[in-house]
Amino acid sequence: DRADKKKKGREFPLECTLGKWTTQCDKFITGIFRDVAQRQQIAEAINEQRIFLRQVIDVDPNFIFAKDRGGHFVLVNQAVADVFGTTVQDLIGKTDADFNANTQEVASFRRMDLEVMDTLQERFIPEERVTDAQGRIRWLQTIKRPIIGPNGKATRVLGSSTDITQRRLAEEKLRENQEQYAMATAAGGVSVWSLDVKTGDLRTDPVLPALLGIEVAAS
Repeated sequence: DRADKKKKGREFPLECTLGKWTTQCDKFITGIFRDVAQRQQIAEAINEQRIFLRQVIDVDPNFIFAKDRGGHFVLVNQAVADVFGTTVQDLIGKTDADFNANTQEVASFRRMDLEVMDTLQERFIPEERVTDAQGRIRWLQTIKRPIIGPNGKATRVLGSSTDITQRRLAEEKLRENQEQYAMATAAGGVSVWSLDVKTGDLRTDPVLPALLGIEVAAS
């Protein structure tokens, strides 16, 4: 394509196709010119939309990805690339096994991906673990959906994961604190109890019944 000038000095893109032919005595060159301004505008609009969509998924802090039946990534956002310590471009065409040495995690991802594509059913995974590029365990909450083609079959799966690592660590810490508190109160002869004022139900740890010599429902 090259830009030529219309009347009044305006420029527009032209597509030029040249050919040659000969007669017994002469040689000729023919040229066919097409105005491709509209086609170029459409191509530019499509490219702008592609760039915009890429920016949208890369800004999203959640992990967004799509895989084919072979387990190869066909779409990932920047968050996924960061977990694996690589780039978006390098992930395309690769599999989980290329970046994750934990074979159990890889097998679990693969099994779930195929199940979603085979059943054509969405799956919600409350918790699943993934080992990142630094060898740290991260916990994800994931939704996987089949991408169904015109033939009614799914050859790709779309996934969106939220990193719930901090929430899970906080829950584990709270549970540890509760266990330590229970052991400390039991060892020190301190009782923790609650009384439902409406029903009169008393719920307590084993310390109070032992001190009073009574039997109550343990909490």
